[in-house]
Amino acid sequence: MSGDASETTATRPGSMIAAARDGDPRAQEEIVQLMRSFARHVCRGRWEGSMPGADWEDVAQEASHKFFTVGIERFLAGGPERSYLYAIVRRTYLQLSRSAWRRRQREEAGEALGHGAPNPETRTTLHRILSRLSDTCRELLARLYFDGADYSELAAELRIAESSVRARASRCLKGARELAS
Repeated sequence: MSGDASETTATRPGSMIAAARDGDPRAQEEIVQLMRSFARHVCRGRWEGSMPGADWEDVAQEASHKFFTVGIERFLAGGPERSYLYAIVRRTYLQLSRSAWRRRQREEAGEALGHGAPNPETRTTLHRILSRLSDTCRELLARLYFDGADYSELAAELRIAESSVRARASRCLKGARELAS
């Protein structure tokens, strides 16, 4: 490394989020720009048209806010930074899109401002099962099956062996199956 001032923090493995935690404005700006890029990709990507109401700038702003208020402290040093940031952007997109879709459904039914029938998702078997699982299991299963993370990625994020991630996932799925029966 030359020590050149134009060198980004991303060229040093595992340093971008750590530098942002330490208050480095260049690292913080780099994270914001990366999240903006991810938001543009997600909003025009494979989910386009499936759920209305998610503008990429809104997604980027909300995802950045979530990251800098909560996510920056939850990140485990040495984990895959880009995957972590992308997952935050994708979850934010889904939340905003679902909120817009639900709002539109309420408005169409004449139930503006949420005064009406309860959320139909709370009546699904999946919701009942997930709500009864521990937070740890719920997060692990969500990362595996909803976010599409693989075992090696989760092992790096959790800083444990891949076999331990597989064992945890197996225990969580067993618990979910027991709740389902």
